[in-house]
Parts: sequence; C-alpha cells; structure tokens
Amino acid sequence: MHETGGHGSIGHQYAWKREEADKNILRTHTTAVSARCLHKLARDGFKPAKYFSIDRVFRNEAVDRTHLAEFHQVEGVICDVGLTLGDLIGVLYQARSIHWFPYDRVGAVNADP
Repeated sequence: MHETGGHGSIGHQYAWKREEADKNILRTHTTAVSARCLHKLARDGFKPAKYFSIDRVFRNEAVDRTHLAEFHQVEGVICDVGLTLGDLIGVLYQARSIHWFPYDRVGAVNADP
C-alpha cells in the first residue's frame, strides 16, 4: 500500500528496499517533533498547549566556509483559541529578551554573528 497508494493516496512511488531502510538517517529538521505533538493534541482532544523543540539537525550538503552540515534549530507551536499575530510577535520579543532569538527586531536580521 505504501508503495502504490490506496485510500486516496498515490503512495511514495518507489519500491521499498531493506538495505535502504537499515541505513542510519540523521535528523534533517525538528518538524517531525512538532507534527507528533500536534497529532497527539488532535487525537487526545484539543486543549491549549505549547510545544517547543530545540535540537541539533543535519543537512546533506557541501560544507564550505559559510555553511556547515549541522546546526541547531529551535521550533515552537502554541495552540489556543483566539491567538493573533500580536501574540506571535509578543512570543518572538520575549524569546529575544532571553537571547533565543538572533534578531534585533522582528523582521530584521542581526548583522553581528
């Protein structure tokens, strides 16, 4: 089913191979953690919640003087009824005040490393 699809899915369109499945894969982003938390929230019934993930992640790309294959990613999801863009901006400024947010102001990249 996963190869060819079913129940409205087209599947992943390639043949599954044990040797590929046995390979170690480095985490490429933290989005899987957020998706798992949101799925649990939907399954168990909605209630206001905050989920944050801070992790080291990896990319399969060439390393040069400006790009490394690994870095740290911070990701967060806040769920509640009636949240607004103002709430998001407030969270970003609060994160900035504890040095988690590498920007001088929302929308402006900090030029200092």
